[in-house]
Amino acid sequence: MLKNIVVFSKESKRNFVFSHINFVFGYAKSGKTTILLKFSDILSGKDKHHLVNGTQAMPNDYNVIFLSSSDGISTHLKLSSKSLLRKMIEENKYSDSFSSSCETIEKGVEIARNELEGELQSILPGSKVTISDADSPMAFLIDNMSISFDDNSSSQEKERLFSLVNRLTSLTKIPTIVIIDDFNNDFDEEMTISFLEEIEKSSAYFILSSKKSLSQSFLKEDCSVFAVRENEVIMIPDLKTLILDSIVGMPEYTSFEEYMTEAGYVSASGIADFFLKQIQNDERNNIVRILTSKNPIISTNLNQGAVTIFPRSKEEEKVYRKVFEILGIGSSDKQ
Repeated sequence: MLKNIVVFSKESKRNFVFSHINFVFGYAKSGKTTILLKFSDILSGKDKHHLVNGTQAMPNDYNVIFLSSSDGISTHLKLSSKSLLRKMIEENKYSDSFSSSCETIEKGVEIARNELEGELQSILPGSKVTISDADSPMAFLIDNMSISFDDNSSSQEKERLFSLVNRLTSLTKIPTIVIIDDFNNDFDEEMTISFLEEIEKSSAYFILSSKKSLSQSFLKEDCSVFAVRENEVIMIPDLKTLILDSIVGMPEYTSFEEYMTEAGYVSASGIADFFLKQIQNDERNNIVRILTSKNPIISTNLNQGAVTIFPRSKEEEKVYRKVFEILGIGSSDKQ
């Protein structure tokens, strides 16, 4: 199991805890991309206003991969210096026969270069021939490669790119953090589920932003959830903590007996787990809908033109109102 990464802001004196899988939810133009770029700078050691696990992050502490919402495999097929595919090809381990072929290429290029230079010098005395990357067969091969697919839909673009990222993760010796803006932008629900199930097996950290709702079953206790509103990032408690704080509140307990009659009882009796399962299996994904909406409301009636949250019980309503409180959203009902 991956250890959590704790980022401390020197300015706001706040901690942000990153686990294996992290979700950053926000409505369109809430500032998600800006926040992700900030996270990337912090974890890459470019930002000096934060500490990572108690110290200043250095450039080689983490292998940070940032993918924009428009990134697909095609972006990296060009094999430029920033191409993830080029990085994978260069870092991959190859067979002895491949290495031998590269040596043959190097010798063959040098023989060809000498002959070309001799021909040119017979016409242009003193001329010299240089062949770029001739002493680096791998660079020579990559610079002369072209890669294409018979079919390449937007969803396949993402799937192939994520497959490449997974491969890169297995090659690096330092922890990898993959930051993906609007990760499910081109995915339907089944593709989203498949992707999230796949990255659970990965050894990399993932920070995923989304303006879309998704199944709350993925908001597990070992995930970190953030909300972005007006370019500000807010850490959301895990569901069980949220339920306990909502149903019981957060009083100061003076004795064990008092604790057991309040939060301890709710937790130990199974009441919290009951509502946890209910909310995780909520097909309307109300908590995620709140996090991805600018002006959601809680109501028993459908309100045209608004994202309406329908609680199924008083306890659920308390949970949703707690989320509104954390986000600083007014939760008065509209009838």
